[in-house]
Amino acid sequence: MSQSLLKILHEYKQGLECGSIIKAKYIYKMPFESTELQELGNYFEYLCTGSLARDGHTPQPVILKNGNLSVGYERMKKQKENYDKIIEKYGFKVLEIDYNFSNDNFSGIADVIALKDGKKCIIDIKTTSLIDDKWTDYGWSSESIEQKDKLHIQAVHYKMLAMKEWGVADVPFYFFVFSNRNEIDCLIYEVEVDTDTFFRHEQNMIMGLAFFNKELKNGFKNYPSLKKCSACQLKSTCTDFIDVPKIEKIYYS
Repeated sequence: MSQSLLKILHEYKQGLECGSIIKAKYIYKMPFESTELQELGNYFEYLCTGSLARDGHTPQPVILKNGNLSVGYERMKKQKENYDKIIEKYGFKVLEIDYNFSNDNFSGIADVIALKDGKKCIIDIKTTSLIDDKWTDYGWSSESIEQKDKLHIQAVHYKMLAMKEWGVADVPFYFFVFSNRNEIDCLIYEVEVDTDTFFRHEQNMIMGLAFFNKELKNGFKNYPSLKKCSACQLKSTCTDFIDVPKIEKIYYS
């Protein structure tokens, strides 16, 4: 059980994600094409650490007809300079990239394991168009970042895995966040987590694993929608695929 699987199971329980997607990604390990923004993020992480994309391909920049990089990729090359400055300024020493945590029940892949002030720590690299956004679930504004549960679950999960694997009381975790809208804006967050939060997260992971196994036994359901289906990579073989909107009943009195 990974933190990404826990997130997608939560969406599935709300009818916002299809069971076929979960099975394809987490049972059959099918590779899914990255969106343009995801591939831009893959390229940036490759520039910073040499890490390949999760499906194993080497990210390549978009080259214009005149031979120059597209605006977005040129921008991320500039942001790479910010990454290097942060590493040097704060004395991070990179030890490993794409580090696999795992035990009998839980797993996770950390972007970077580094050494800072004599302690091993975890760095997760993010690129975003929402660096100043304080309203949405995935906005990174410092005004509301502490309330963003969907962002912090990754920090809680990786800290928990590292503490279990390395046998230490705490492991520092950092988000390095870089704007993909300009070449200047970037943020660093160190996430601290209390004992109760670790306990709740582990219980949620255990319940998520039990729910996953139950759905696997009983059969995952699909929740098709016109928007999701139009962009789904499984649409050519999915028996629940729709290309017209469903008829929805409304009750007026």
